[in-house]
Amino acid sequence: MSNSKIVKQKAMVIGISPEYIYPGKLDIWRQETTYYAANLGASLITNALMRQLSANYVSIDDFQHIDELRNTYDVCILALATHITPWRDVSIYADIVEKLDMKTIVVSAGIQDYDAALSLSYEIHPSMRRILRKASESSRWIGVRGHYTATVLRSNGFKNVVPIGCPTMYWPLVEDWKVVKRSGFSKPLVVYHRMIALNSYEAICSLPLLGQDWQDQPMFTDTLKDDVALVQMMEKMYSEKGEELRNKISEMIKSNGHFFFKFKEWFDYIGQHDFVLGSRLHGTIAALVQNVPAVLIARDLRMREIDEFFRIPSIDFETLNTCPLTEVYQQVDFTEFNALYRSRYRNYVTFLNENGLEHNLAGAQDASEFAYTYADLSSSISVPLLAIKRDLLLIQEKSFSYQLRKFFGRLYAYIARISRPIRKRLKQLLTMPH
Repeated sequence: MSNSKIVKQKAMVIGISPEYIYPGKLDIWRQETTYYAANLGASLITNALMRQLSANYVSIDDFQHIDELRNTYDVCILALATHITPWRDVSIYADIVEKLDMKTIVVSAGIQDYDAALSLSYEIHPSMRRILRKASESSRWIGVRGHYTATVLRSNGFKNVVPIGCPTMYWPLVEDWKVVKRSGFSKPLVVYHRMIALNSYEAICSLPLLGQDWQDQPMFTDTLKDDVALVQMMEKMYSEKGEELRNKISEMIKSNGHFFFKFKEWFDYIGQHDFVLGSRLHGTIAALVQNVPAVLIARDLRMREIDEFFRIPSIDFETLNTCPLTEVYQQVDFTEFNALYRSRYRNYVTFLNENGLEHNLAGAQDASEFAYTYADLSSSISVPLLAIKRDLLLIQEKSFSYQLRKFFGRLYAYIARISRPIRKRLKQLLTMPH
Protein backbone atom coordinates (compact mmCIF):
# COMPACT_ATOMS: atom_id res chain seq x y z
CA MET A 1 0.00 0.00 0.00
CA SER A 2 1.67 3.19 -1.15
CA ASN A 3 1.54 6.37 0.87
CA SER A 4 -0.30 9.41 -0.36
CA LYS A 5 1.96 12.36 -1.04
CA ILE A 6 2.47 14.32 2.16
CA VAL A 7 2.45 18.04 1.51
CA LYS A 8 2.69 20.92 3.93
CA GLN A 9 -0.83 21.81 4.93
CA LYS A 10 -2.40 24.04 7.54
CA ALA A 11 -4.87 22.03 9.60
CA MET A 12 -7.91 23.17 11.53
CA VAL A 13 -9.65 21.04 14.16
CA ILE A 14 -13.39 21.28 14.79
CA GLY A 15 -15.60 19.37 17.18
CA ILE A 16 -14.94 18.82 20.87
CA SER A 17 -13.55 21.92 22.57
CA PRO A 18 -9.98 21.73 23.94
CA GLU A 19 -11.26 23.38 27.13
CA TYR A 20 -14.08 22.68 29.56
CA ILE A 21 -17.32 24.52 28.73
CA TYR A 22 -20.58 24.11 30.62
CA PRO A 23 -23.19 26.91 30.23
CA GLY A 24 -24.41 26.78 33.83
CA LYS A 25 -27.93 25.57 33.05
CA LEU A 26 -28.92 22.02 32.17
CA ASP A 27 -31.68 23.05 29.76
CA ILE A 28 -29.24 25.18 27.74
CA TRP A 29 -26.71 22.35 27.68
CA ARG A 30 -29.34 19.89 26.46
CA GLN A 31 -30.31 22.18 23.59
CA GLU A 32 -26.73 22.51 22.35
CA THR A 33 -24.75 19.52 23.66
CA THR A 34 -22.55 19.65 20.57
CA TYR A 35 -21.58 23.24 21.27
CA TYR A 36 -20.70 22.77 24.92
CA ALA A 37 -17.76 20.45 25.65
CA ALA A 38 -18.30 19.75 29.32
CA ASN A 39 -15.84 16.88 29.75
CA LEU A 40 -12.10 17.39 30.28
CA GLY A 41 -11.42 13.81 29.20
CA ALA A 42 -13.02 14.45 25.82
CA SER A 43 -10.97 17.65 25.55
CA LEU A 44 -7.86 15.44 25.61
CA ILE A 45 -8.86 14.22 22.13
CA THR A 46 -8.73 17.70 20.62
CA ASN A 47 -5.56 18.65 22.48
CA ALA A 48 -3.89 15.48 21.20
CA LEU A 49 -4.83 16.24 17.59
CA MET A 50 -3.61 19.83 17.88
CA ARG A 51 -0.32 18.57 19.33
CA GLN A 52 0.16 15.88 16.68
CA LEU A 53 -0.85 17.90 13.62
CA SER A 54 0.27 21.43 14.63
CA ALA A 55 -3.39 22.33 14.13
CA ASN A 56 -5.52 25.22 15.37
CA TYR A 57 -8.89 24.72 17.01
CA VAL A 58 -11.76 26.54 15.30
CA SER A 59 -14.88 26.98 17.44
CA ILE A 60 -18.47 27.06 16.27
CA ASP A 61 -18.46 30.82 16.85
CA ASP A 62 -16.01 31.18 13.95
CA PHE A 63 -17.94 29.05 11.45
CA GLN A 64 -19.53 32.14 9.91
CA HIS A 65 -16.17 33.20 8.46
CA ILE A 66 -16.16 30.63 5.66
CA ASP A 67 -13.97 32.54 3.19
CA GLU A 68 -11.39 33.34 5.84
CA LEU A 69 -11.25 29.72 6.94
CA ARG A 70 -10.85 28.53 3.34
CA ASN A 71 -8.01 30.99 2.79
CA THR A 72 -6.26 30.02 6.03
CA TYR A 73 -6.58 26.22 6.15
CA ASP A 74 -6.16 23.30 3.77
CA VAL A 75 -7.56 20.43 5.80
CA CYS A 76 -10.36 20.06 8.36
CA ILE A 77 -9.94 17.49 11.15
CA LEU A 78 -13.02 16.27 13.04
CA ALA A 79 -12.38 15.71 16.75
CA LEU A 80 -15.18 13.35 17.68
CA ALA A 81 -15.94 10.93 20.50
CA THR A 82 -18.98 8.64 20.72
CA HIS A 83 -20.87 10.39 17.93
CA ILE A 84 -21.83 7.29 15.90
CA THR A 85 -25.43 7.01 17.07
CA PRO A 86 -28.93 7.14 15.56
CA TRP A 87 -29.84 10.20 17.63
CA ARG A 88 -26.81 12.48 18.04
CA ASP A 89 -27.34 15.48 15.76
CA VAL A 90 -24.09 17.04 14.49
CA SER A 91 -25.67 19.09 11.70
CA ILE A 92 -23.66 22.17 12.64
CA TYR A 93 -20.45 20.29 11.78
CA ALA A 94 -21.94 18.66 8.68
CA ASP A 95 -22.93 22.13 7.42
CA ILE A 96 -19.45 23.56 7.91
CA VAL A 97 -17.53 20.71 6.25
CA GLU A 98 -19.85 20.90 3.24
CA LYS A 99 -19.45 24.68 2.99
CA LEU A 100 -15.68 24.56 3.43
CA ASP A 101 -15.38 21.93 0.69
CA MET A 102 -11.82 20.98 1.68
CA LYS A 103 -10.12 17.75 2.65
CA THR A 104 -11.98 16.40 5.69
CA ILE A 105 -10.50 13.79 8.04
CA VAL A 106 -12.45 11.86 10.68
CA VAL A 107 -10.02 10.61 13.31
CA SER A 108 -11.67 9.39 16.49
CA ALA A 109 -15.26 8.32 15.85
CA GLY A 110 -16.84 5.78 18.19
CA ILE A 111 -20.17 4.24 19.14
CA GLN A 112 -22.21 4.78 22.30
CA ASP A 113 -22.55 1.75 24.52
CA TYR A 114 -26.27 2.06 25.22
CA ASP A 115 -27.17 2.61 21.56
CA ALA A 116 -24.84 0.20 19.79
CA ALA A 117 -26.54 -2.46 17.71
CA LEU A 118 -30.14 -1.92 18.64
CA SER A 119 -30.52 -4.14 15.62
CA LEU A 120 -28.18 -5.59 13.04
CA SER A 121 -29.33 -2.80 10.69
CA TYR A 122 -27.85 -0.07 12.87
CA GLU A 123 -28.70 3.43 11.63
CA ILE A 124 -26.41 6.46 11.87
CA HIS A 125 -27.86 9.95 12.28
CA PRO A 126 -28.21 11.64 8.85
CA SER A 127 -25.97 14.55 9.92
CA MET A 128 -23.19 12.12 10.87
CA ARG A 129 -23.63 10.31 7.56
CA ARG A 130 -23.08 13.62 5.77
CA ILE A 131 -19.77 14.09 7.58
CA LEU A 132 -18.71 10.51 6.88
CA ARG A 133 -19.59 10.87 3.19
CA LYS A 134 -17.51 14.04 2.94
CA ALA A 135 -14.58 12.36 4.71
CA SER A 136 -14.92 9.27 2.54
CA GLU A 137 -14.87 11.35 -0.64
CA SER A 138 -12.04 13.71 0.29
CA SER A 139 -9.66 11.48 2.25
CA ARG A 140 -8.40 7.97 1.84
CA TRP A 141 -9.39 6.59 5.23
CA ILE A 142 -11.89 7.21 8.02
CA GLY A 143 -10.32 6.53 11.43
CA VAL A 144 -12.42 4.89 14.16
CA ARG A 145 -11.78 3.71 17.69
CA GLY A 146 -11.94 -0.05 17.15
CA HIS A 147 -13.59 -3.04 15.52
CA TYR A 148 -17.07 -2.43 16.97
CA THR A 149 -17.30 1.03 15.40
CA ALA A 150 -15.61 -0.16 12.20
CA THR A 151 -18.24 -2.86 11.79
CA VAL A 152 -21.12 -0.42 12.31
CA LEU A 153 -19.72 1.95 9.67
CA ARG A 154 -19.04 -0.86 7.25
CA SER A 155 -22.59 -2.18 7.63
CA ASN A 156 -23.77 1.35 6.75
CA GLY A 157 -21.84 1.36 3.47
CA PHE A 158 -18.58 3.08 4.48
CA LYS A 159 -15.81 0.77 3.29
CA ASN A 160 -12.67 2.92 3.68
CA VAL A 161 -12.62 2.58 7.47
CA VAL A 162 -9.64 1.60 9.59
CA PRO A 163 -9.50 1.13 13.39
CA ILE A 164 -6.80 3.39 14.86
CA GLY A 165 -7.78 3.45 18.53
CA CYS A 166 -7.97 6.88 20.10
CA PRO A 167 -5.44 9.56 19.05
CA THR A 168 -4.97 10.46 22.72
CA MET A 169 -2.92 7.28 23.15
CA TYR A 170 -0.26 8.70 20.81
CA TRP A 171 0.30 11.81 22.92
CA PRO A 172 3.98 10.83 23.61
CA LEU A 173 4.79 11.20 19.84
CA VAL A 174 7.25 8.27 19.94
CA GLU A 175 6.70 4.64 18.92
CA ASP A 176 8.83 3.01 21.63
CA TRP A 177 6.65 4.35 24.47
CA LYS A 178 6.37 2.08 27.49
CA VAL A 179 4.60 2.38 30.83
CA VAL A 180 7.04 1.45 33.58
CA LYS A 181 5.51 0.00 36.74
CA ARG A 182 7.52 0.64 39.88
CA SER A 183 7.68 -1.66 42.91
CA GLY A 184 4.94 0.24 44.72
CA PHE A 185 2.98 3.49 44.90
CA SER A 186 2.47 6.28 47.40
CA LYS A 187 0.20 8.77 45.58
CA PRO A 188 -2.87 6.97 44.19
CA LEU A 189 -5.69 8.78 42.43
CA VAL A 190 -9.19 7.85 41.34
CA VAL A 191 -10.31 9.46 38.08
CA TYR A 192 -13.90 9.61 39.18
CA HIS A 193 -17.23 8.54 37.76
CA ARG A 194 -20.30 8.13 39.93
CA MET A 195 -20.52 4.40 39.09
CA ILE A 196 -17.29 3.69 40.97
CA ALA A 197 -18.76 5.36 44.05
CA LEU A 198 -22.10 3.56 43.78
CA ASN A 199 -20.47 0.18 43.21
CA SER A 200 -17.21 0.40 45.16
CA TYR A 201 -17.57 3.07 47.83
CA GLU A 202 -15.58 1.18 50.49
CA ALA A 203 -12.67 0.63 48.09
CA ILE A 204 -12.23 4.31 47.26
CA CYS A 205 -13.59 6.23 50.26
CA SER A 206 -10.12 7.20 51.55
CA LEU A 207 -8.53 7.97 48.16
CA PRO A 208 -8.14 11.30 46.32
CA LEU A 209 -10.86 11.74 43.68
CA LEU A 210 -10.66 13.74 40.46
CA GLY A 211 -13.87 14.88 38.75
CA GLN A 212 -13.89 15.78 35.07
CA ASP A 213 -17.32 16.54 33.61
CA TRP A 214 -20.60 18.44 33.97
CA GLN A 215 -22.15 15.74 36.15
CA ASP A 216 -19.20 15.93 38.54
CA GLN A 217 -19.13 19.74 38.74
CA PRO A 218 -22.17 20.15 41.06
CA MET A 219 -20.90 17.33 43.27
CA PHE A 220 -17.29 18.53 43.52
CA THR A 221 -17.86 22.31 43.55
CA ASP A 222 -20.47 24.83 44.72
CA THR A 223 -20.47 26.67 41.38
CA LEU A 224 -23.79 25.26 40.11
CA LYS A 225 -26.13 25.83 43.05
CA ASP A 226 -28.52 27.75 40.79
CA ASP A 227 -28.66 24.94 38.23
CA VAL A 228 -31.61 23.37 40.02
CA ALA A 229 -32.44 20.86 37.29
CA LEU A 230 -28.91 19.46 37.24
CA VAL A 231 -28.63 19.35 41.04
CA GLN A 232 -31.93 17.46 41.28
CA MET A 233 -30.91 15.08 38.50
CA MET A 234 -27.67 14.23 40.28
CA GLU A 235 -29.43 13.74 43.61
CA LYS A 236 -31.72 11.22 41.94
CA MET A 237 -28.82 9.39 40.29
CA TYR A 238 -26.87 9.16 43.54
CA SER A 239 -29.95 7.99 45.46
CA GLU A 240 -30.56 4.87 43.37
CA LYS A 241 -28.92 2.69 46.04
CA GLY A 242 -30.34 4.50 49.01
CA GLU A 243 -30.06 7.79 50.84
CA GLU A 244 -27.44 6.53 53.28
CA LEU A 245 -24.95 5.70 50.53
CA ARG A 246 -25.72 8.98 48.78
CA ASN A 247 -24.83 10.91 51.92
CA LYS A 248 -21.62 8.93 52.41
CA ILE A 249 -20.56 9.62 48.84
CA SER A 250 -21.32 13.31 49.23
CA GLU A 251 -19.15 13.53 52.33
CA MET A 252 -16.38 11.56 50.63
CA ILE A 253 -16.32 13.97 47.69
CA LYS A 254 -16.27 16.99 50.02
CA SER A 255 -13.26 15.55 51.84
CA ASN A 256 -11.30 14.02 48.96
CA GLY A 257 -12.59 15.58 45.75
CA HIS A 258 -10.73 17.81 43.29
CA PHE A 259 -12.11 19.54 40.20
CA PHE A 260 -10.36 21.73 37.61
CA PHE A 261 -11.83 23.95 34.93
CA LYS A 262 -8.67 24.16 32.80
CA PHE A 263 -7.48 21.25 30.71
CA LYS A 264 -3.79 21.67 31.57
CA GLU A 265 -4.49 21.75 35.32
CA TRP A 266 -6.55 18.56 35.06
CA PHE A 267 -3.91 16.82 32.90
CA ASP A 268 -0.97 17.92 35.05
CA TYR A 269 -2.72 16.89 38.27
CA ILE A 270 -3.08 13.33 36.97
CA GLY A 271 0.63 13.31 36.10
CA GLN A 272 1.55 14.16 39.70
CA HIS A 273 0.37 10.75 40.92
CA ASP A 274 1.99 7.33 40.72
CA PHE A 275 -1.03 5.00 40.38
CA VAL A 276 -4.40 5.83 38.82
CA LEU A 277 -7.59 3.87 39.26
CA GLY A 278 -9.59 4.66 36.16
CA SER A 279 -13.35 4.68 36.04
CA ARG A 280 -12.90 7.24 33.25
CA LEU A 281 -11.45 6.21 29.88
CA HIS A 282 -9.57 9.39 29.05
CA GLY A 283 -8.60 10.02 32.66
CA THR A 284 -6.89 6.63 32.51
CA ILE A 285 -5.27 7.44 29.18
CA ALA A 286 -4.07 10.79 30.54
CA ALA A 287 -2.19 8.79 33.20
CA LEU A 288 -0.71 6.22 30.83
CA VAL A 289 0.66 8.77 28.36
CA GLN A 290 2.43 10.48 31.26
CA ASN A 291 3.99 7.14 32.30
CA VAL A 292 1.75 6.81 35.33
CA PRO A 293 0.64 3.18 35.85
CA ALA A 294 -3.14 2.97 35.63
CA VAL A 295 -5.81 0.30 35.62
CA LEU A 296 -9.08 0.81 33.75
CA ILE A 297 -12.49 -0.20 35.03
CA ALA A 298 -13.98 -1.00 31.63
CA ARG A 299 -17.58 -0.54 32.72
CA ASP A 300 -19.16 -0.45 29.25
CA LEU A 301 -18.57 -1.36 25.62
CA ARG A 302 -17.44 2.16 24.74
CA MET A 303 -14.50 1.77 27.12
CA ARG A 304 -13.95 -1.88 26.30
CA GLU A 305 -13.45 -1.08 22.61
CA ILE A 306 -10.36 0.99 23.45
CA ASP A 307 -9.30 -1.40 26.22
CA GLU A 308 -9.27 -4.33 23.79
CA PHE A 309 -7.55 -2.38 21.03
CA PHE A 310 -4.58 -1.36 23.21
CA ARG A 311 -4.70 -4.12 25.85
CA ILE A 312 -4.94 -1.62 28.69
CA PRO A 313 -4.83 -3.43 32.05
CA SER A 314 -8.40 -3.56 33.36
CA ILE A 315 -10.46 -4.88 36.26
CA ASP A 316 -14.12 -5.02 37.19
CA PHE A 317 -15.96 -3.71 40.26
CA GLU A 318 -15.99 -7.14 41.86
CA THR A 319 -12.19 -7.34 41.81
CA LEU A 320 -11.92 -3.82 43.18
CA ASN A 321 -14.31 -4.69 46.00
CA THR A 322 -12.53 -7.90 47.02
CA CYS A 323 -8.84 -7.03 46.60
CA PRO A 324 -6.84 -4.41 48.53
CA LEU A 325 -5.53 -1.62 46.30
CA THR A 326 -1.94 -2.83 46.86
CA GLU A 327 -2.94 -6.23 45.49
CA VAL A 328 -4.70 -4.65 42.52
CA TYR A 329 -1.50 -2.74 41.79
CA GLN A 330 0.62 -5.89 41.98
CA GLN A 331 -1.69 -7.65 39.52
CA VAL A 332 -1.49 -4.85 36.96
CA ASP A 333 0.69 -6.04 34.06
CA PHE A 334 1.75 -3.80 31.16
CA THR A 335 3.53 -6.54 29.18
CA GLU A 336 0.82 -6.84 26.51
CA PHE A 337 0.17 -3.10 26.39
CA ASN A 338 3.86 -2.25 25.95
CA ALA A 339 4.42 -5.00 23.38
CA LEU A 340 1.43 -3.90 21.29
CA TYR A 341 1.96 -0.14 21.47
CA ARG A 342 4.56 0.04 18.68
CA SER A 343 2.32 -1.67 16.10
CA ARG A 344 -0.68 0.46 17.07
CA TYR A 345 1.50 3.57 16.81
CA ARG A 346 2.74 2.56 13.34
CA ASN A 347 -0.85 1.81 12.36
CA TYR A 348 -1.81 5.38 13.32
CA VAL A 349 1.16 6.88 11.48
CA THR A 350 0.18 4.89 8.39
CA PHE A 351 -3.33 6.32 8.66
CA LEU A 352 -1.94 9.86 8.82
CA ASN A 353 0.51 9.22 5.97
CA GLU A 354 -2.12 7.59 3.75
CA ASN A 355 -4.32 10.64 4.26
CA GLY A 356 -1.43 12.92 3.24
CA LEU A 357 -1.21 14.64 6.61
CA GLU A 358 1.93 16.29 7.89
CA HIS A 359 2.43 15.34 11.55
CA ASN A 360 4.79 15.43 14.50
CA LEU A 361 4.91 11.74 15.37
CA ALA A 362 8.56 10.71 15.48
CA GLY A 363 9.81 7.52 13.86
CA ALA A 364 7.73 5.12 11.79
CA GLN A 365 7.86 7.51 8.84
CA ASP A 366 8.44 4.48 6.65
CA ALA A 367 5.21 2.88 7.83
CA SER A 368 3.42 1.71 4.69
CA GLU A 369 1.06 -1.03 5.86
CA PHE A 370 -1.74 -1.08 8.36
CA ALA A 371 -1.16 -3.25 11.40
CA TYR A 372 -4.91 -3.43 12.03
CA THR A 373 -7.40 -3.65 9.17
CA TYR A 374 -10.51 -5.48 8.09
CA ALA A 375 -8.52 -8.71 8.13
CA ASP A 376 -9.37 -8.67 11.83
CA LEU A 377 -13.07 -8.78 10.93
CA SER A 378 -12.89 -11.20 7.99
CA SER A 379 -14.39 -14.19 9.81
CA SER A 380 -17.86 -12.62 10.07
CA ILE A 381 -18.96 -9.05 9.87
CA SER A 382 -21.88 -9.84 12.19
CA VAL A 383 -19.79 -11.14 15.07
CA PRO A 384 -18.91 -7.75 16.63
CA LEU A 385 -22.53 -6.61 16.37
CA LEU A 386 -23.73 -9.79 18.03
CA ALA A 387 -21.14 -9.22 20.75
CA ILE A 388 -22.54 -5.75 21.28
CA LYS A 389 -26.06 -7.14 21.61
CA ARG A 390 -24.73 -9.66 24.15
CA ASP A 391 -23.10 -6.87 26.15
CA LEU A 392 -26.33 -4.88 26.15
CA LEU A 393 -28.23 -7.87 27.49
CA LEU A 394 -25.76 -8.05 30.37
CA ILE A 395 -26.62 -4.54 31.55
CA GLN A 396 -28.33 -5.14 34.89
CA GLU A 397 -29.72 -1.70 35.70
CA LYS A 398 -31.79 -0.31 32.87
CA SER A 399 -33.18 2.99 34.00
CA PHE A 400 -36.23 4.72 32.57
CA SER A 401 -33.94 7.13 30.69
CA TYR A 402 -32.10 4.18 29.14
CA GLN A 403 -35.37 2.64 27.94
CA LEU A 404 -36.52 6.03 26.66
CA ARG A 405 -33.31 6.58 24.67
CA LYS A 406 -33.61 3.06 23.31
CA PHE A 407 -37.22 3.61 22.23
CA PHE A 408 -36.54 6.95 20.52
CA GLY A 409 -33.37 5.58 18.93
CA ARG A 410 -35.39 2.80 17.32
CA LEU A 411 -38.20 5.19 16.41
CA TYR A 412 -35.79 7.64 14.77
CA ALA A 413 -34.06 4.83 12.85
CA TYR A 414 -37.44 3.54 11.63
CA ILE A 415 -38.66 6.98 10.53
CA ALA A 416 -35.36 7.70 8.80
CA ARG A 417 -35.59 4.39 6.93
CA ILE A 418 -39.19 4.68 5.73
CA SER A 419 -38.93 8.38 4.86
CA ARG A 420 -35.77 8.05 2.75
CA PRO A 421 -37.67 7.56 -0.59
CA ILE A 422 -39.98 10.49 0.24
CA ARG A 423 -37.07 12.79 1.05
CA LYS A 424 -35.31 11.70 -2.14
CA ARG A 425 -38.39 12.47 -4.24
CA LEU A 426 -38.90 15.85 -2.54
CA LYS A 427 -35.29 16.75 -3.28
CA GLN A 428 -35.83 15.86 -6.94
CA LEU A 429 -38.97 17.99 -7.10
CA LEU A 430 -37.27 20.96 -5.46
CA THR A 431 -34.37 20.84 -7.92
CA MET A 432 -36.57 20.49 -11.03
CA PRO A 433 -36.63 23.59 -13.27
CA HIS A 434 -39.91 25.54 -13.02
